Amino acid sequence: MSDRGPQGNEPDPTEVFPPLRDQPPPPPPSDLPPIGAERDPDPTRVMPPTTGDVPTTAMPSSGGPYDPGPPFGGPPGGGGGDEPPFEPEPEPWYRQPGPLAALIAGGALLVIGIIALIVWAGGDDDGDITTPSTPPVSSTSTSTTAVPASTSSTTTTTLPETTTSSSSTTTTTSSTSTTSTTTTTLPPTTTAAPTTTAAPTTTAAPTTTSPAVANGTAWDWLSRQDNLTEFAAIVLSSNSVGLLDGTTEYTVLAPDNDALSPDDSIDVGDYLIPDAISSQDLFRSTSEPTQSGQVVEVNGANQTVGGAVMTSQRDVPVTNGVVHVMNGLITTESP
Repeated sequence: MSDRGPQGNEPDPTEVFPPLRDQPPPPPPSDLPPIGAERDPDPTRVMPPTTGDVPTTAMPSSGGPYDPGPPFGGPPGGGGGDEPPFEPEPEPWYRQPGPLAALIAGGALLVIGIIALIVWAGGDDDGDITTPSTPPVSSTSTSTTAVPASTSSTTTTTLPETTTSSSSTTTTTSSTSTTSTTTTTLPPTTTAAPTTTAAPTTTAAPTTTSPAVANGTAWDWLSRQDNLTEFAAIVLSSNSVGLLDGTTEYTVLAPDNDALSPDDSIDVGDYLIPDAISSQDLFRSTSEPTQSGQVVEVNGANQTVGGAVMTSQRDVPVTNGVVHVMNGLITTESP
């Protein structure tokens, strides 16, 4: 329903309503403890001790929400048993003397091990560092703090002795830093003198004398041979020295002394073949012309020229040809 008036207007907002009547306070619950004058006027009074062997009688239970319940160890309503004795809470492990001493000893051993490891590692890296012996550890009433020394590759560090005092011991070391300055001095610039190239030294090759030059001409060589004296005498008597001592090359077929006698008369031209022909080339042919205009037969299988056998004294080089020594007289034919 609406609170509007009969004309549909709002009621007067300033209308004063009568005040509400005071409500009486609710009665206190019956199970709450008494308050004010009804409560115990002296809650701190001392109860008189009981006499005799009469045990203390437990107060009956009030049954309210603040009832403490039956006594410890007994059924509800009285009776009760003895309370257990009070046991104090044990001390934590870190406050007991045994574990605390073990903890302090372990920390000291750890610090000593770290210092020994640093000293050993520093001595292994640098051969110049001398590893000192481990200083004795003195027990004090307080802990000892050791600061490890810092070493460098160019500085030798020696740990100082540990000083023990009644309060605490602090070991400090100083690090020496060495700075090296390198000064580079450039040599003065010099101008090199021009290089003079010496002319190469020409060493003349040693002069070698060919066998032909050593032997001389055909006449020079055969006139010195003991087994060709008869042929040399015929050359002289026939005035044929110019043929064997000239510049024209010949193949000389010189018969040895066993093939000639002093009374033999021969034509020296039959024993001269124009041009210098070796024994191998000579035995490849069947005939050769002579200086006198005749022809000699050549047999390679029998090693004969004009029917005479060529000896081992063959292919003698001379300046004007070659000389072959024969063991017989030469037979020629007309061409």
